[in-house]
Amino acid sequence: TIVLKDTGVTTVPINKDITITNGKFDITDFVAAHSNSIFDIYGGAEVKFEDVDFTGSNYSSSYGVIYAHETSKVTLNNCDFELDTEKDTAKGGVLKGNDYANDKFVVNNCNFTLNNTSRVFALMTIDMNGGSINATHEPISEEHAFRNVYGTIDDATISFDNFQNGIKDTANAALTFTNSTVSSTNMAEYDLQLDGGATVSGVAFENTNCKAVVSPAITTFANVASIGTTYYATLEEALAAAQAGEVITLLDDVTPNLPRQSLLTNAEAIDLNNNTLTLNNYDYYWGPMTFTNGTINVTTESFPGTAVFWQFTDEDLTFDGVVVNAPDLTGCYLINTDQGGSDINIVNGSVINVANPLAAVIASNGTNCSITIEESTVNANSTGGHAIFANNATVNLENGAELNADGVACGIYFGANGALNVADDAVVNITNVTGDPDWNANEDGIMLGTSTAYNVENGATVNATIAKTVNESNVADKVAVEFRKVDEKTYDIYVVPTDSTKAINRLSTAEMTFNLDADATSLGMTFDITGADNVNVHRDENDHVLFNFNGVNQADASGVEVKLGKVTFDGYGTFTFTVVPGADNKVQTAKINDNIVNTYTSEANTFVLGTGISGEVKVPTQKLTINIDFPNAVNDNVAAYQDMTVTVTGSNYNKEVKLGEGETAMVDGAYEVVIEGELVKDNSYTVTVSGAGYRTARYTVRMTDDKILNFWNNAKNNDAFIEDNEDSSKRKVTFLAGELVRDNQINIYDLSAVVSYFGEDNFATTHPEYVKYDLNRDGKIDSKDIAYVLVSWGK
Repeated sequence: TIVLKDTGVTTVPINKDITITNGKFDITDFVAAHSNSIFDIYGGAEVKFEDVDFTGSNYSSSYGVIYAHETSKVTLNNCDFELDTEKDTAKGGVLKGNDYANDKFVVNNCNFTLNNTSRVFALMTIDMNGGSINATHEPISEEHAFRNVYGTIDDATISFDNFQNGIKDTANAALTFTNSTVSSTNMAEYDLQLDGGATVSGVAFENTNCKAVVSPAITTFANVASIGTTYYATLEEALAAAQAGEVITLLDDVTPNLPRQSLLTNAEAIDLNNNTLTLNNYDYYWGPMTFTNGTINVTTESFPGTAVFWQFTDEDLTFDGVVVNAPDLTGCYLINTDQGGSDINIVNGSVINVANPLAAVIASNGTNCSITIEESTVNANSTGGHAIFANNATVNLENGAELNADGVACGIYFGANGALNVADDAVVNITNVTGDPDWNANEDGIMLGTSTAYNVENGATVNATIAKTVNESNVADKVAVEFRKVDEKTYDIYVVPTDSTKAINRLSTAEMTFNLDADATSLGMTFDITGADNVNVHRDENDHVLFNFNGVNQADASGVEVKLGKVTFDGYGTFTFTVVPGADNKVQTAKINDNIVNTYTSEANTFVLGTGISGEVKVPTQKLTINIDFPNAVNDNVAAYQDMTVTVTGSNYNKEVKLGEGETAMVDGAYEVVIEGELVKDNSYTVTVSGAGYRTARYTVRMTDDKILNFWNNAKNNDAFIEDNEDSSKRKVTFLAGELVRDNQINIYDLSAVVSYFGEDNFATTHPEYVKYDLNRDGKIDSKDIAYVLVSWGK
């Protein structure tokens, strides 16, 4: 630390190139001469400060802490300024130039914590990268935080409090911010005041009482959108400027005034950036477009209109992590693909909330189109038409997707061809259908067109409160039992017509005898049968099960399928579950025109038993990560010479992993052993880390969840976790270098053992049996190996 007070110095002049590093200047009580600075850089000098801190209070300087003039350049790398002085004694501020076009500061990763410095930067060109500025003044300064500054400020956090203006310019300066935030409070005049042709771009002040005056009005103050490092005051300007392949990023909530029925932009994506885009009309033609990461509110103040999002040939529309709210949609569609080849993708946690559309929430009116909902939710309420309208299109609901349609004319309506795929734990819920029954004539509130494929698989479910209209012409001649997988332990049990164009009329009871056959390695495999809503289950000792509706809430069920209940498996292993052939398997329904019982039996081949379930319930496992760190560095050799082993044993499990090249290689001075899919949940295992010349470390871990264990080869000053976040596991030593004679203490005997082989080398090829004395595994025994014993002495 260099203290500048009481030295008689009134400035520190520098007029030649110099680098000052690694220290601190204390300017407490320093009084610079009138019209002078504390550090005066002149004569074209290039001065660099690296890892230098500037501290002080009660100092006085009218030309700044560092003053660069006569085309001089100052570079500050990793410097901190913590300055506190009296009001008006530091009017020069902190960094000051004389000619902003020629005097330059480069400021990299520096932090400024300032109190009562009347200015921060003035009359200079700056290139600031990273860091922060926190400048306060009490009472309000008569000066400006930035005055006649131009250049670039990137990745910085800046706050001003109690200045006349935040940024003030009176010349043709241009200051650009990128990836930065500026906040200001208690400005006497303005956050930003520009005149004389000056511009500030790339930043909107984060302030609830933001003020700005611009003369002439040529700034891009309070930008709402950007394309790369180019900023725009309106979204309309950004949409017009975007070129193919570019991404528009919102910087604030926007409600643009957009033209209808004409291409809005050539951009390929709009990153909402956690902001809200509000749309208040219909028939917006976006072209191929992806919206990401934010909210879109649809107010639709006017009508008529076709669709809010209106796509044409080969123009995909994607919502990626977006919430769309349209609570009062008075047009025909929220989304409409009007021609062929266009795909609609709702993915990555997106949520679509729509009520009141006249025709459909999502419509595809062209060939070779698809509608995909993946890991996302569509909620359609009180629609005049359908949740989804698909004409010649493929509709995919997958990976936990949800379609919730309530009060709709039809859940999903297919015109012709196409396919409906509900898979991978997706859920379709269709309730309170209001439309023409013929629209729901095929499947659970779903109208399947000619040649439309329909697949429900891999834990997916389709639920509806409607039933297919049943008449004399479509009563099923034959029915089958069907098992639908919910998860590896649970399957739903349905009775379905073998002909998908047929229906079941008033099913009241069903009987089946079940058999569970588990392989020899299975553990405690059993099964349990429970009934669906309003269905009772009676099971005897021979696993013959009677399903019957309770007669209180429901006497029977009709439709394209009837859910009887579910089977749940307990235990672990590979199994088959079947319906045993025999006369006691039957389904009883009612005839169409009276209450005469109609019975389907397996003997008459009208009740098809199928092949049952072939499944596996896997024993749950947890992942174990074992880190062996070497603060006392070791080389990474072939496993045979490295002679270090990790062994995991317990619960009939035994695994050995050799450390070293060719087995488990070292990365960044450490070994990592990961065991996944092998260690049974809740079982305990002992991890042993051993090596020639090292103290063996052991730790027993119970695998209640994924675990991380840590071992190290030095003696620590403080206890550290072997098992992450387990206080009882804390140790100072684990896999300690220097344990040669195996007496559990590192002492003179261990040292003597190493010294006795001092100077030997080439052990990797000539004497690998002596590897235990080569503690750092570098192929020779030298002072480093002796040092490893000494630093562990007495442990």
